[in-house]
Amino acid sequence: MGLDDLPRTDAYYDPRPDINAVFYNEDAQFERLRFTLAHELGHKVLGHHDIYAVTLPRIEQEREANAFAAELLAPSPLIHLIGITSVDEICAAFDVSQLCAEAVLKRMYFFSPERWPHHVDMFRQLCPGFIEARKNLHDKRLRYSI
Repeated sequence: MGLDDLPRTDAYYDPRPDINAVFYNEDAQFERLRFTLAHELGHKVLGHHDIYAVTLPRIEQEREANAFAAELLAPSPLIHLIGITSVDEICAAFDVSQLCAEAVLKRMYFFSPERWPHHVDMFRQLCPGFIEARKNLHDKRLRYSI
């Protein structure tokens, strides 16, 4: 497949073993490109292209990859822990688009309040030292980015 044959999108993951690469449009908007690359990484990590995996319908794969990308770029336990409550604050702190910030905030509302301690504890275990290094993120107007 030549470059002219690639789909017309911001990024495209080609899972073929001899390629296994993401192609992207470097002229795309910064926040959108970061999300799209994280989305494509989500497809890889979640095994959507694994020939041995149970195949979900395409729309479910896209939802999963979107959730993966949003959580990677703006982790909801961190947002909860530092007390960010608005889309604008999420955009400013995490360099994500309003659409991504809205999706993260909407998903956060689905978690019941009694579950948040579990999510924050799990985040602390997965990212030791990360919370302490970033706990004053909002107050100091610092930014988080991967």
